[in-house]
This record gives sequence, structure tokens and C-alpha cells, in this order.
Amino acid sequence: MPTLETLRENVVDAIQDTSIEDDFIDAKFNEALELCADYVLLPELESSGTFTTATDTHSVVIPTSWNYHRGLYSAYAPDTELIDVVSSLRLLKNDYPDIDNTDIMSGNICIVTTGSGSIYYYLSPETETIVTCGFYQHPTPLTEDSHIPSCLPASMQNELLENYALWKCWKIIEDGIEGPKINTAHHRTAFNTALAELDDLIHEGQSTPNPKRGSGWI
Repeated sequence: MPTLETLRENVVDAIQDTSIEDDFIDAKFNEALELCADYVLLPELESSGTFTTATDTHSVVIPTSWNYHRGLYSAYAPDTELIDVVSSLRLLKNDYPDIDNTDIMSGNICIVTTGSGSIYYYLSPETETIVTCGFYQHPTPLTEDSHIPSCLPASMQNELLENYALWKCWKIIEDGIEGPKINTAHHRTAFNTALAELDDLIHEGQSTPNPKRGSGWI
């Protein structure tokens, strides 16, 4: 599997332009990682963490230790029946509008979601309760030459990261030239094609909440 150093050397060799600095290329690799994680639920980014409920509210801030990105897909609390997970606060409010009441509705948690950096839950336990959640975290940035983009399938690491970086490098190099930006367009298309292939490759085995109520549930 390619290291950050190898990926960078491949891009440098391809562009042959000393005005493009290594730090810029590395930043584009990390942009590409985030974009891939935005577009596809990558199994390698599945993670878990806990939060503790508060007794005077229906929400708490997502712990920074989670490195939370998206896709909350499970929640479990001791001595509690199955907790449903929905994809947005709007969907939670559709079924439980009482969450907006000033009075806190007490009881075992029956549903959770995330939004605006917080975890929302309904009902609110009468005592502090530890809830264990499954979700997708942010990719680990490539910062050391020996780092490997292990969240991506090994067969697609070069194709995705190098084409994205080359697209952005050539966009700078070809800026202002007359006529088609051939290299920019080529690598943009190559990256987008690879991204679609990644989505096709990882079309099953992704953790998501159990469907409960039609298209509104994920």
C-alpha cells in the first residue's frame, strides 16, 4: 500500500513543476480523503463511543473524543429496550414533538439522532445514563511520510488520491492558459470516475440503522 511519501513522489513526477509545494500536495490528499468519506460510508471508519445523558435536557454535545463525522447507526444503553436511530432532528420531532417542550419528558431513551454538533435523545433518563453509539469518524489525516490511507481500499488508494491532487495541481498550473485545460479536466474526470467506482465497490456491508418507517428512516 502506498505511503504518503510515495503518493507525493508520484504526483511530483507527474507534474514536473517546482512551483507546487509538497505541503500543498499533502493537503490535497487529505481533502480527497475527507471527500471520499463524505461520499461513501467507508467501513474502515466505523467507530464507537459513549456519551452520558443529562437529566435536565434532551441533548448533549457530541464528545470531541469521538472524532465524529457522520452516520450515527446504533445506540445502546443498559436496561433499555432497543433504541431507534433516525437521520435528522426533524424526523425525531415528527414522531416526538414533545421534545420541544420546556418541561423535560423523563423515561428510558427510545430514539436518538445527531445534528449541529449535538446528540438528541428522547426520552430523558431520570438518572445519568451512559449510552454507547456506533458511527463513522473522520479519516485520520496523512501527516507523516510513512502514513498509509488505510480507510480506502488498497486497490484504489493511488487512483483516488493521486488523481485528486493532480486535478488541483494542474488547475493551478493551467490557470490563465488559452484553450481547454486538458490535464485539469483529465484528472478531474479520473477522480470522479474512481469515486463512483468506490461507491459501487462498497455498496454492501455498511453499518446503518435498521429501517423502521419507510424512506424517512435510514
